Amino acid sequence: MKRPWQVWLAFAIAAAVMIGALGWVSSVVLRLDREGMEARRRAALEETVRLALWRMEAVAAPVVAREGARPYFAWQSFYPAGRAYTRMFARLESGDVLVPSPLLADTGEYVALHFQIGPDGRLTSPQVPEGNMRDIAESGYLEHGRVDEGATRLARLSVASLVREKQRLPVVVSTPVRTGGREPARPSEGRPLSSDAGGAAQPAALLQQQLNTNESIARLRAVQQASGTSLSTPPTDAGEVEVVQGAMVPVWMGQDLVLLRRVLVGQEEYLQGCLLVWPELGKVLIESVRDILPGARLEAVAATSGDGQDDPRRLAALPVRLEPGALPVPGAGEVSTTALTLTIAWGALLTALVAAGLVLASAVSLGERRNAFVSAVTHELRTPLTTFRMYTEMLDDGMVPDEEKRRSYVSLLRSEAERLGHLVENVLAYSRLERLRAHGRSESLGLGGLVGSLLPRLERRAAEVRLELRFEASTASPDRVRADRDAVERILFNLVDNACKYASHGSMPVLELRVAGNCVSLRDFGPGIPAETARKLFRPFSRGAQEAAGGPPGVGLGLALSRRLAQRMGGDLVVSMNGPDGAEFRLTLPLE
Repeated sequence: MKRPWQVWLAFAIAAAVMIGALGWVSSVVLRLDREGMEARRRAALEETVRLALWRMEAVAAPVVAREGARPYFAWQSFYPAGRAYTRMFARLESGDVLVPSPLLADTGEYVALHFQIGPDGRLTSPQVPEGNMRDIAESGYLEHGRVDEGATRLARLSVASLVREKQRLPVVVSTPVRTGGREPARPSEGRPLSSDAGGAAQPAALLQQQLNTNESIARLRAVQQASGTSLSTPPTDAGEVEVVQGAMVPVWMGQDLVLLRRVLVGQEEYLQGCLLVWPELGKVLIESVRDILPGARLEAVAATSGDGQDDPRRLAALPVRLEPGALPVPGAGEVSTTALTLTIAWGALLTALVAAGLVLASAVSLGERRNAFVSAVTHELRTPLTTFRMYTEMLDDGMVPDEEKRRSYVSLLRSEAERLGHLVENVLAYSRLERLRAHGRSESLGLGGLVGSLLPRLERRAAEVRLELRFEASTASPDRVRADRDAVERILFNLVDNACKYASHGSMPVLELRVAGNCVSLRDFGPGIPAETARKLFRPFSRGAQEAAGGPPGVGLGLALSRRLAQRMGGDLVVSMNGPDGAEFRLTLPLE
């Protein structure tokens, strides 16, 4: 087997590659998932904004359309009823019957004042009649206070500013046109999404921009069709003139929002318009979308004839832009299945790595134990085999004529055979435990009597190294336990054998064996167990060949086997005392 650090290095490299690969895949998948979710959220938000804009258009467009549909002569406080439509601005003649303008008493919803600038540059209003017209109006149509209120509002308007804005309005000509404003550009309408050289469709952002542009054009065209159609009346005879009314165009003048249009009466041009009550109209527009956009507000934008029409959040009917405010984010609380899947994948990978690490650690540990076992057992087998071969050759060749020496050699051969047999039995017993094939027979035993029956074998082993085994059994407490007789014998013999190897040259040549209740303890008076050895005392095959060669014989299996046997019976084997004056092992067995 390779060195452990090489195995762990290979495992670490493989784990790093797998974690790095899954990390890269996770980052890409999460980025794509975030982009997809963001695109869906953006689409949902844009859909909400479009719905809000359509609601606002439904409120604002009728206001513009109504004012754009009013006849040009309604901007006079009174006009002659008997004249043809195209001669309303002609000089009044004696006997003409005057009809009050509908704007005199009713300015219309969200309209504060109507006004007009004639060819002479004078600013007038049907709600502010002059001269005897005011007397007529106040006598039956208007209260005195309303005329003054209208005059105050009229005074707020600047003729110069209105004339300047007039120059920006679409020019009306005698040839009838479809709308008073410029026709929206058509190239983008209905245009299919372009593809790149590879045939891939445009990104989601370009698709959304295309939808916003088409929707803005559609709203603008709907408003213009509703309110911007020019009204043209051709002359019917030589005494009449042609009248062309331009479309109403909303314009910001400071804080005031006005609607303006050009009217061509023959060769004379008029500027007609109305002052909107913007605070009230703006409040109504905001309230119409409060349920879907709680934080919505409106901002004024440049109000020239075509500027800003491509802004997807600009109203087509009015020069204002919708600011949605703090929008509720759709899907903010949803759990991403992608993130959940990646979490499961990471959990599976980490679990697999931990399991592989545990298996690898077990394999490395098993390999190390196997190597230690082979090394130690080889040394332990070589020593008695060498002794067997040397002494048997000497005996066989007749090189030992002395009978006393021959008996000594035979006794030594017997001792080595017993040691070798003990080693083989321990290895076989541990192997059976590892394969879970060890079958013991538990029975009710008197612990004192059981240990007493084992004393001759234990004393004989202690006597081999000139140690005295002292036995003491207490009768003050119950001593019947459930145990396997053979397992208890093997444990006690291993403990005595271990003490004979390490404590034979202690301060006292004595081993104390005590039985108390369900416990058996063995105390020696040797040098104790070193701290480094104590940490791996019950680890199987903890001694290598070098340790076995430089110290007492053994492979480090006896104590590990003894604890496993004790635990299999339901008890345990522990070191109850350790110090410079010796060590004590305690075997505990389950009571009957």
